[in-house]
Amino acid sequence: MDYYDRYKNGQCIEVWSELTEMQTYSVEQQKQIVNILQLMFDRVEYNLSAIVSLLPVFGYTFHDFGIPSYHEATPYEIVQNSGTREVMELNNLLKPYGKLPVVVQSFYRRIKSIDLRGSFTSWQEAPLLDALYIEPVKHLILLNNLSEGGLNQDEDNNYYMLFSLDEYMKEGVSGDAYAIYLDKEIKLDNYLLNYPLECTFVEYLRDCFKWGGLPGLANIQEKDIPSDILTGIYSISERLLPI
Repeated sequence: MDYYDRYKNGQCIEVWSELTEMQTYSVEQQKQIVNILQLMFDRVEYNLSAIVSLLPVFGYTFHDFGIPSYHEATPYEIVQNSGTREVMELNNLLKPYGKLPVVVQSFYRRIKSIDLRGSFTSWQEAPLLDALYIEPVKHLILLNNLSEGGLNQDEDNNYYMLFSLDEYMKEGVSGDAYAIYLDKEIKLDNYLLNYPLECTFVEYLRDCFKWGGLPGLANIQEKDIPSDILTGIYSISERLLPI
């Protein structure tokens, strides 16, 4: 069974791990990766649609906490025609620093932005939910000062690209923005900076879907989450497709 068939039939974690560990790919493997990415983002779109439909059933309201973002505050937006052009523009601006992982490029060719900010109306003192929030390409250019020729580096001088500002996903509370590392050689996936778990971009999406788009719930003891909300989150996650 090839990589695509294995991925399609449930071995998503195993297949993605094997592929990301490879240094080079045969022509046939490259074709399979293209098909896997197509299926992956079909599933991502399905999951986003399901989350947006189901969270309000369990008392969740989408809103921006009075902190408007760069883009219109809609839960998620699908790219309309311009995705490939915008990714090419971003890649050109990133050339002096490194290469954007293939999976992130594929993401932005399909999905313009994700903004799941909001709160549960019945949970008055809810901790930070860290809702899944990813800026559109044109705002990545602004956030990362790419038009002015500057990109952030960590203490080891590795370049990284911010993709979600803390004042948005963390409800206006100070924290560390999430970013993805760039490498000189293009990778299928790469690690994030500032996320509580050591994970890649795809693993980050998996973690978000595990918690119905609200991964901050992982930091809260189950006994401290209202039972109806916890039941709802588990119900949503069970309906989502594996990536």
